Amino acid sequence: MPKTFCSEGGCNQLVPVAAGKCQQHKRDTTRQNNQAPGRSESRVFYKSKAWRSLRKKFLARRPLCLHCLRDGRTTLADHVDHIQPRAIAPHRALDESNLQPLCRQCHGRKTAGEVWGAAKNKNRGQGSGQQLPGSKGGH
Repeated sequence: MPKTFCSEGGCNQLVPVAAGKCQQHKRDTTRQNNQAPGRSESRVFYKSKAWRSLRKKFLARRPLCLHCLRDGRTTLADHVDHIQPRAIAPHRALDESNLQPLCRQCHGRKTAGEVWGAAKNKNRGQGSGQQLPGSKGGH
């Protein structure tokens, strides 16, 4: 198996190319990510009884990915997505009219678009009141 140096600057540890980082730097990165602002609050919300119950009932009623259906595909949904992200509309976190069933791939695409759109708007000096790509604002 080909090896390379850990991708963390200054580390001389050899690691498999696919790993990218040594075990110590992987742990450090995970720890930093888990301490990011809003991360623990988000974890608490998604583990709450209210969210888990709503999510389960929602997917039972709407088991197919909405975006795939629009494109003529039938795919089981495994994510319940907030149309308006919780960061923008926390008061709508448990509002079913702000939820949509998505498959993993469509959810990843939508989330990446939101992150990219938010970063783009931030760089332009625009506020977070902007409608994000892939969202249906207000629905």
